[in-house]
Amino acid sequence: MKPDETEDQLARAGAELDAMMQLFASEHGGTDGMSSSDNADRDDYEVRKRRDVAELVARIEELRRRRNRRRLVVAACGMVACLALALLLPFGNRIDEPAPVEQTYDVPVLIVDNRAPVALTPGGDLPATRPDENAAQPLREESETVADKQQEPQPVRPSVHRILVPAGQTYSLQLADGSRVMMNAGSSISYRVPFDRSLRELTLQGEAFFEIAHAETPFEVVVGEVRVRVYGTRFNIRQTTGGHISTVLVEGSVGMHLPDGRELRMEPDERISFDRTTGIVTVQHVDANEYVAWLDGRFKYTDAPLAEVLDDLTKWYGVRLGCPDAGDARLTLDMSRQTDLKSMLSDLELLVGKKIQIEKQLPMK
Repeated sequence: MKPDETEDQLARAGAELDAMMQLFASEHGGTDGMSSSDNADRDDYEVRKRRDVAELVARIEELRRRRNRRRLVVAACGMVACLALALLLPFGNRIDEPAPVEQTYDVPVLIVDNRAPVALTPGGDLPATRPDENAAQPLREESETVADKQQEPQPVRPSVHRILVPAGQTYSLQLADGSRVMMNAGSSISYRVPFDRSLRELTLQGEAFFEIAHAETPFEVVVGEVRVRVYGTRFNIRQTTGGHISTVLVEGSVGMHLPDGRELRMEPDERISFDRTTGIVTVQHVDANEYVAWLDGRFKYTDAPLAEVLDDLTKWYGVRLGCPDAGDARLTLDMSRQTDLKSMLSDLELLVGKKIQIEKQLPMK
């Protein structure tokens, strides 16, 4: 599909959403005096209305992904999509004024020392104008690889590199020491280039899988108040929106340093979770493959809390999902990450017997 055709389809979809929004907003009125049959018909209509809006929003998201991924954009239909998503709130919440649309990224980006973002586009070269000679070099087609190479023998001024991955995408990079990092959707990392001589340190927000190259210099991943010290290994770290930090060890050995000073050494197929709110630490024996299924393009859970699943889906689809009466609901699920949002929500509601709400669209800043 040509770029101009994509823009035309985005414009048409946005106009359709705008018209739908105005129509639905004008229909929000009181229900006093309505019979039970009238109320039932209205409820059916509201359900169909919300499904139509969700389908249009999903179509816009797909069109945005097809757009030229070399550019950093402010979503063309962002304003209308946000208004439409707001309409999906419980009945009676009328839209008065639209919330401002924040800048979002459609592609992974590299930011060096707070300079202008540089697009990292899978399967293509970086822009000719680079913020630093240590910037990224594409090596793979599917998950573009980044190599931060130190220039020798000239001394290199240390800089801070930050990589952000938007909803619906993953990103793979290779550090100068040969270590590999696979980042999940809605995640970011930051690290110094070159690393300090005494410590290789990387800060993570979100979720990433690590394959750390052996070296004399220690490697640590910082996630909130927790530090994970690496002793040559493959492992996954996940930070949820609700304040949980968990590490799952696939191979090798790591030590999880907690805020109270303790270090918990881990064995393969072990998961350690830390609740930042309560300070509670949980150690479990698990199937590590389940926790890294996202690397193979799967959503895979066994008896997982609904809140944990919704947190993952929120980061992948770029819309905040909620279930007010989730309680202690749990579910087992194995679905492709290519499943469209409408189908995913429909299947979830059948599994848990509860209504899943789209609360708002999330920017990736």
